[in-house]
Amino acid sequence: TDAIFVVSEKSFTAFNREALDLLDKTILSLSPHAIQRVRYQGALPFTLEPLKEQWQVVGSPASPFIADEQAIDIALRPWLGLRAEKFVAYGPKIEWAKYGLEKPAVSITVTLKTDDAAKDKKPIEHVLELGSEVTGGRYARLDKIDAVVLLDAKTLDNLQRTYLDFVDPRVLKFDLDAVTQIQRQMAGAELTLAKREDNWQLTKPTTRDADNLTVGDLLEKTFRLRAKRVAAYPARDLQPFGLDKPTAVVTYTLEAAKHVIKVGNLTKDAARKETDERYAIIDEQTTVVVLPAELSRHLVAPVLYFADRNLASFSGVDYAELTRGPRKIAFNHPDASWQMIAPIKADAEDAALDDLIRGLQRLRADEIIADKGADLKKFGLDSPFAQWRLKLGESEKLHLVVGAAENEKPGARRYAKLGNSDQVFLLSGKTTAKLLDEYRSRKPWPALDAAQVEEIAVVGPDKAFTLKKKDAQWSVAGEPDWKVKPAIVTDTLDVLASLKVLRFIADTKADLQLYGLTKPTWTIEVQNPTGKRTLFLGRTEENSKRFYATVPGSESVFVIDEAESARIARPLAAFIESEKKK
Repeated sequence: TDAIFVVSEKSFTAFNREALDLLDKTILSLSPHAIQRVRYQGALPFTLEPLKEQWQVVGSPASPFIADEQAIDIALRPWLGLRAEKFVAYGPKIEWAKYGLEKPAVSITVTLKTDDAAKDKKPIEHVLELGSEVTGGRYARLDKIDAVVLLDAKTLDNLQRTYLDFVDPRVLKFDLDAVTQIQRQMAGAELTLAKREDNWQLTKPTTRDADNLTVGDLLEKTFRLRAKRVAAYPARDLQPFGLDKPTAVVTYTLEAAKHVIKVGNLTKDAARKETDERYAIIDEQTTVVVLPAELSRHLVAPVLYFADRNLASFSGVDYAELTRGPRKIAFNHPDASWQMIAPIKADAEDAALDDLIRGLQRLRADEIIADKGADLKKFGLDSPFAQWRLKLGESEKLHLVVGAAENEKPGARRYAKLGNSDQVFLLSGKTTAKLLDEYRSRKPWPALDAAQVEEIAVVGPDKAFTLKKKDAQWSVAGEPDWKVKPAIVTDTLDVLASLKVLRFIADTKADLQLYGLTKPTWTIEVQNPTGKRTLFLGRTEENSKRFYATVPGSESVFVIDEAESARIARPLAAFIESEKKK
């Protein structure tokens, strides 16, 4: 026809094909039960073949051994439906060297079982050759066909096996309840943990209660130990793994046996994204394994890591006091709920404060860091970031001093100590967040009915403007032809009606000049039938888009989070669709 039309992007993509795109990407489909043998040829060739009801590895640098069942499942899975990401080249004129397939570095030969009637015939074999690696995969060729395909990374992970992948990673097994002692030889950090009835004690280097949960977790991670991977088998040279002179030697003493874990160097394998994992060798085995990161950290942790982490145990309190910088606020619990009583009377975030105090009644350290004589300045505890005091009547139940953050990551743990002790510990990120939360009611003004607002007046850094509502329609004062976006007006009113403080900076007699509030950056006024509400936004908090703010006459200063700040501090252009001249 003579008509010209536009097709959608989806349709265009469907039409815009090359010939190779139309080839079937499933290049081979075999039942794992039909596979008789898999031969891997490369730097360290080996073969998988059945032995009765099990698979074994033969022809590797190790003597023949029974293969791990899980590893066999992974290795055979791709052949069930071997699918290419795409065809790259096809036909008799392929430059094989271009794809690393002239002399493939790796080839995998799969031999299929033959039935009794065809035993005299040569078994059917399929050969997959792997060529050069490229972003997202690797080139491959199947059965010498004149075609190059690209296999994706996930498929390759299952196909590219070494004989070490089939070594059984289950390297330790013992009765969890039979362990009576754990000893560690480690330069500058030798320790002994001994079981006394149902509790654990540190008996070396000093005698003190051990942390039952931490020791229990160490045992849980080792009594059925499955290595992350096998690094060497058989291990003839331990020096490359740091196991000729181990970092730590950990001995588990059981009622009728002993097990020894020698812990070596960090693997530092960036390709596998390993950071805290370590090499190890178990008992008299000849297998070097890689231990999971968390177990590795347990085994070489400082002595105090195993010290009792239970810090406080008390019943109810009726008074809570928080000091954070120059701000000091107090709450009491005279009746059914918490109330703020100083420096002014105000509502409290009752449920949140209750939740915090319940956690502090059974306070646990995330980790013990230093004992008596610690340099408090090193941990930010000489000038604390925050302090909490909890009382019942005149009796102080807890004085918790919170210091510097462990690092600059979001949600970082913080160092802390009890007021009557020099022991330094780390609080969990979750507990830290609760301790630094806002417990004065976050509503800076009484409830506002957004539907009743008739006018919004905004004075911003660039321009002042007023939005007025008439007959349920919003317009810009003085510009009746300008079309206002009702959704943006509604969103602004929603955030003002449900406005919540991120945290208060000062509760009373605030120095407004410090926060840019004597000459506000933004002034937002909303008018409804019962009166006017005003909100001042000053400067932004350092390195953020959070505004310092105040409600005139309240004498308080608070911070509004970035999302709400962006929804409140809107220029005129955000509210209008067009500016049509009269």
